[in-house]
Amino acid sequence: MIRKLAGHSLVRNSLRIFSGNVLIQLVSFLFLPVFSRVYSPSDYGVWGIFVFLSGFIAVFAGLRYELAIMIPESNRMAYVIFKMTQSLAFYTCVLSLLLILFFYRPMLDLFHLPDSMHLWLLVPLQAWLTAMNNTMMQWYGRKNEFRTLAHMRILQSLSNIAVSLFFGYFLEMGYYGLIYGLMISVLISDIYLAVKLRLPLFKIRCYPLKLYRKLIFRYKNFLYFSTPLGILNYFSTNILVSVLQINYGAAAMGLYTNANRLIQSPLSLISSAVSMVFYPHFSKSEKKQRDVILVFSVLVLVFSLILLPLVFFGEELLGFYLGEEWIGSARFIRLLFVFMVLSTAVSCISPIFSYLQKDNLVLVWQVGYLLSAIGVFRYFSGDLDKAVFYYSLMGGLAYFLLFCLGLFLLRKGRKV
Repeated sequence: MIRKLAGHSLVRNSLRIFSGNVLIQLVSFLFLPVFSRVYSPSDYGVWGIFVFLSGFIAVFAGLRYELAIMIPESNRMAYVIFKMTQSLAFYTCVLSLLLILFFYRPMLDLFHLPDSMHLWLLVPLQAWLTAMNNTMMQWYGRKNEFRTLAHMRILQSLSNIAVSLFFGYFLEMGYYGLIYGLMISVLISDIYLAVKLRLPLFKIRCYPLKLYRKLIFRYKNFLYFSTPLGILNYFSTNILVSVLQINYGAAAMGLYTNANRLIQSPLSLISSAVSMVFYPHFSKSEKKQRDVILVFSVLVLVFSLILLPLVFFGEELLGFYLGEEWIGSARFIRLLFVFMVLSTAVSCISPIFSYLQKDNLVLVWQVGYLLSAIGVFRYFSGDLDKAVFYYSLMGGLAYFLLFCLGLFLLRKGRKV
């Protein structure tokens, strides 16, 4: 049984990426006490909202057509989709830059960020770098180049640590050190992926617009459903970011950001490895329902066992490892335990809805989820702990119901 499981392509490719992620997370964990003493909670708060805004633009930059790279049987047609997605991402980020310039002052007042035009101009640039990275990862996933993806993640993580420490410790640049570290590391990983297969990263368009229009309408579900779904999902999973920043300021936002980083450190070690290879494997598997149940069950069990020590001994562990300034992060870990476990597990298998072309159902679910989350925060607006706790319970239940919906659709075999 164990030998058969080890020979499974899903397990084999996951372990290949997992081995690279072990090094990434180990180095990141070892340097976390250094970062927590170089950067303050307020620095992490500004960095966190920067990541939130740039990540939001990156979600819809390519109109989710990067997910269509896996679909065509022809590599040539898949490459056309790849270039089309790059073009869409570039023009979307340019448009975002113009909107940021126009709405600069209202956004500054809303998010309580430093009055720095330079900081805001970096947001669409980071979004474009991230969108390019996401698109190229889909291309490498199609090619089963998981070893290259593992090397890319190692390179990105190590460069992020080195650059962030250089700007933060030696140049004392504050939150800009975290931002520059992120941007430079993503740029390095983009260049690495582009050079590896000689992909023309900075060539915006190389095919006729008529062909692009044909592909846009052929895979219109990604535009009509996956894009709004991605936006809603991003807001839903990051609603706490906006609530903390708008209502409680950068310090509270920073405590949550580092708590989230500490939680995601072990969780992403496993989930990123599984999610990278799950969709390519799932699309070819003859036992799809079994694979989905197996992946979800194992992830929930493993995630729970990993986080329990932080739930029961969070203050002691964080105070010793990160410093007294970060003890407040422990309450976020305890309150968000249920949500983090279930949402991360479901996110690994969520591509099944794109495969089944049932993103419209997930869109309805996402609207209900977002409205419920907003309702929870409004009802408990005077008590942050209660709001976060009930948001965690509501979110965990919602993601479990989404998992059940996926199984139901697979059982009915509703593939268009």
